[in-house]
Amino acid sequence: MSEPLIITVEASGASTGRPVITSVVDNQGDSGQVEHGATISDKSPTLSGTAAPNAYVEIFSSGRSVGVVQANAEGHWSITPTLSEGLNILSVKSQGQYSEIFTLNIETATTVKPTIENVYDNLGESGLVGEGAITDDNTPTVSGNARPGAIVQLYANGREVGRTQADSNGNWSITTSALENGQQVLKVASEGQFSDGFTINVEAFITPPLSIQSVYDNQGTSGLVGEGAITDDNTPTVSGNARPGAIVQLYVNGREVGRTQADSNGNWSITTSALENGQQVLKVASEGQFSDGFTINVEAFTTPPLSIQSVYDNQGTSGLVGEGAITDDNTPTVSGNARPGAIVQLYANGREVGRTQADSNGNWSITTSALENGQQVLKVASEGQFSDGFTINVEAFTTPPLSIQSVYDNQGSSGLVGEGAITDDNTPTVSGNARPGAIVQLYANGREVGRTQADSNGNWSIITSALENGQQVLKVASEGQFSDGFTINVEAFTTPPLSIQSVYD
Repeated sequence: MSEPLIITVEASGASTGRPVITSVVDNQGDSGQVEHGATISDKSPTLSGTAAPNAYVEIFSSGRSVGVVQANAEGHWSITPTLSEGLNILSVKSQGQYSEIFTLNIETATTVKPTIENVYDNLGESGLVGEGAITDDNTPTVSGNARPGAIVQLYANGREVGRTQADSNGNWSITTSALENGQQVLKVASEGQFSDGFTINVEAFITPPLSIQSVYDNQGTSGLVGEGAITDDNTPTVSGNARPGAIVQLYVNGREVGRTQADSNGNWSITTSALENGQQVLKVASEGQFSDGFTINVEAFTTPPLSIQSVYDNQGTSGLVGEGAITDDNTPTVSGNARPGAIVQLYANGREVGRTQADSNGNWSITTSALENGQQVLKVASEGQFSDGFTINVEAFTTPPLSIQSVYDNQGSSGLVGEGAITDDNTPTVSGNARPGAIVQLYANGREVGRTQADSNGNWSIITSALENGQQVLKVASEGQFSDGFTINVEAFTTPPLSIQSVYD
């Protein structure tokens, strides 16, 4: 409603010629003369005044002509014009002169007292909530009536909990902001009027504040980790509270390390992904809110990267073998790092040559199976990962196979005896190869006829004990293995026994 313009109305009397509005009468409701600036509901009030006798008077409302009347012989005039809703600035004109203005506010709309018609519970067993009844919904939906288009404010125990605008039929609906538990008297206000009260009793579940309640160390000496304390567990279990059923995200120094859903009581628990060593500020987020921080200091054992650290030559001049270096050891010892307790497989040129388990500190050591001579790229594998390669060059002494290489006839026409040949030497010299330093036994037709030790190059030589005439299959044995057979045929001169054969006269 606009502020009225305050004016002074000249009292009626003998006209001086200038027109005057002397009175305005409200013909509706509490009828009677009204003062300038008044608010009335009558759109056709009666205006009276004075002007020059018999002069014509034109009436204006906010500059718009709303009627003409003629003053009587005494200069009095009266008219009942039709005015517009709202502010009307009235004046009259006669014989070229204007009166002072007279303001009126016309308000004819009927004021409607707002009402609350129902309260609806949206939680659990939803439905209408009766007057004075209990609800577990602390944000119920309240509906009612007001003047169409009117602004409606909803109050609970005198506190505004929502507002809206009534529709073209005067209906309105408001879902309240959160109400406290206990008795709540609802009232709706509109255009200066209040509805009757509507009482409900709220017994809503109170959601615990979003929070971290505990941090649990699962490593070593397990147990709760206090605020600001040190833990050797870089994947601790964090627990706390949130709204029942809410999704919870756990952050460490701003990085998400886990998420879960709170149970029906609002409890949640998350075992974090791996945290870095150092100070870690834990916070949990849910539904756009963050908890307070919970600080821990992580001092976890750091697993060394999967790697080969050294290769050791155990043969001849023993010692460490550098990357790309030559070794005469075809079964070197390889050592390195992995995750403590992990199974480690060692490969040489893609072929597995050993496996073991890393110890509690992540150290491992493998003596390889026999490597071939030449370049060998060593790699270690564990838990689906491979280390970088470590290259060595193997130049190991190659043990010749256990064998008989020659048989030598020391009698008569001496010389080598070929395979299957005849010899007149029944104590030939047999030579061959074996592992350097190995003990060698020589057999003829399964009977041992000599033994010796192979030299540092694996060579050996044996003069047999006396062999019988006939075919002799020679074989050499060493360290549980036998060579192939080598056949000779012995036809040695047999000395007749000492005897007197005859006496002749």
